[in-house]
Amino acid sequence: MTIDFVWQRCVDGYAVVKNKNEGVHYIVPKTGRAECFRPFDIHSAILCIFSEKTNVSGYVDFANKFGLLNHEAAPELLSQFELQSYEFRTMLELYNRGNLNAVAANFNKLKGRDIFLQFNTAHDPPTLCYSATNLLQAMWLQFGEMIIHEEKQEMCALCNEWFAVGPTTNRRRRRFNAKRSFCCDAHAKRYEYINRKNT
Repeated sequence: MTIDFVWQRCVDGYAVVKNKNEGVHYIVPKTGRAECFRPFDIHSAILCIFSEKTNVSGYVDFANKFGLLNHEAAPELLSQFELQSYEFRTMLELYNRGNLNAVAANFNKLKGRDIFLQFNTAHDPPTLCYSATNLLQAMWLQFGEMIIHEEKQEMCALCNEWFAVGPTTNRRRRRFNAKRSFCCDAHAKRYEYINRKNT
């Protein structure tokens, strides 16, 4: 299965504003200029990036890279970013501990409406594609894919980027006794070269 998802982000970035009438903060686009892009073609571990965000500057940084969670241009409650980041963090911790029953119980509470399924017969064999109506749904789909395919997310020790490992990714999981993980052989070699040079 593949996630077929196109989203928009403000090319001029996002800012946090306080609604004086409601007393709450929103993340809003700085301008109306937007670009369409495919976030999952750019990065394979968006949910891990989002789960690391724990403060206002982190949420704005995420929005600048990937856009808002529920709507492409409408102001979004800052508390929504806080809540969803916490939920992803919790789910990833449960998954990494191997507690699939707790993962399933929490995951199944999510509302899966507006997720579309279709077969793509351009491939042999045909593939099942699905698409979501917003970034938040698409990240939950990515999490579901990760579980189904027994994938994990690891961070490269050189570039600090998240990447997927597991049977369907053509990347092995880090060995149990290994201290570091690398997104590619070139980064492993570069890291080794830098460390040898510095010692």
